[in-house]
Amino acid sequence: MKIAGIRPSATANDVSVEVATFVRSMGVPDVVIEMPGERSDPAHLLVYRIADHIIAAWPQEIYDPPWLREFTQKTTYVGGISRFRPARR
Repeated sequence: MKIAGIRPSATANDVSVEVATFVRSMGVPDVVIEMPGERSDPAHLLVYRIADHIIAAWPQEIYDPPWLREFTQKTTYVGGISRFRPARR
């Protein structure tokens, strides 16, 4: 990754601890695309702390994991993410 040459205004990653800490250590804002599942270990909690924003790919009413509640102010629950569109009625 040539961050110095590209100078991105932000990056997005799928909860990759290594990528998030790497880009944040260079001062690049990071958006984490959170996936459903147990991610309450210290490494993932670090990613949530250093992330500028968290996008949760499900409705909060269906799944509200306790380890994300600390980061509610910077989490957006967007519903499902899919390449398929719902049928129009």
